[in-house]
Amino acid sequence: MINTIMALLTGVVLTMMGSFTFINGIEYLAYKFRWSQTFLGSVISPIITSTPELIVFTLALILYGYEDVSIGTILGEPLIVSTLIYSTILLLAIASYVFKRRLNYNLHVDRALKMPYIIFTVCFLIVLITTFIGNIVVRYFISACLLLTYIAYIHLMYRVESFLIEEVEKPYFSKILNPLIASTLQVITSICLMYLGSELMISNVKILAVKLNLSSIGVTIIVIPIATVLPEAITSILWSIKGRDTIALGCLIGEEVLYSTFYPALAFLVTDWSLDFSAMLSMIIVELISLVVLLQVLKGKVNSLTIMLCLGLYVLYLKALLR
Repeated sequence: MINTIMALLTGVVLTMMGSFTFINGIEYLAYKFRWSQTFLGSVISPIITSTPELIVFTLALILYGYEDVSIGTILGEPLIVSTLIYSTILLLAIASYVFKRRLNYNLHVDRALKMPYIIFTVCFLIVLITTFIGNIVVRYFISACLLLTYIAYIHLMYRVESFLIEEVEKPYFSKILNPLIASTLQVITSICLMYLGSELMISNVKILAVKLNLSSIGVTIIVIPIATVLPEAITSILWSIKGRDTIALGCLIGEEVLYSTFYPALAFLVTDWSLDFSAMLSMIIVELISLVVLLQVLKGKVNSLTIMLCLGLYVLYLKALLR
């Protein structure tokens, strides 16, 4: 048991190191290539930090044939992001306000974020509805549409007008290398660190679950997504601490867009996509939170009191799952 816990902690440390290295490197690249905060947060950061989830999805499905693990990762990720991670970001905003690090406790975001929130809310609903469609040709068609939607999303977010990154810290590796080379190397290094850390976390979370006699569905929907979401969570939290609310929320919604388009599209092609009550309940909860946050993003700020909704619905889900 102690060895398992130590391995878990090692995975957490490696993932945190990767996240810190990633933040520093990608921010400099954004500055050099004049990427907007919205594009950086909603597209670039989620694609890179979702590497652990792609690994889990691929290994679970192709090597082990565990459809439940693959589908659970796809559905569990948006649930954890919409409840626990949103709550953490909002709680940090409140704490920063109390300690006079912020002028108020609300998150001030670029209204350009409305686009990814709208795309996610609509596509995730389509994914839920597809559960009740048995025709494989129709599912393949929906899969193609979701993939095309994600490609269009990347194009839209690249072209959307938003604030640019104006001031950045020099890359950590710039003390010994050219800054551009250093930042690129840091991003590559961060991916490796997050991969190793996530592998340690995922493998040992399973071992710990067996020792504690947890159900496989509990591990899949609740525990594994918590482990795999750590890179995005830490990345988003670091952006938030630095006062970059648009990038912080952009990392999260960008991740969710991936899980409402790209990953479900793959799943429709290679799995039966059979969902039980707990899976569908998680999707309904995510949809509700997404709608509430979208309405606030349209106004340019997210009220930190939304934390009560996020945590409340997560507790509700746990109670329903454990019945």
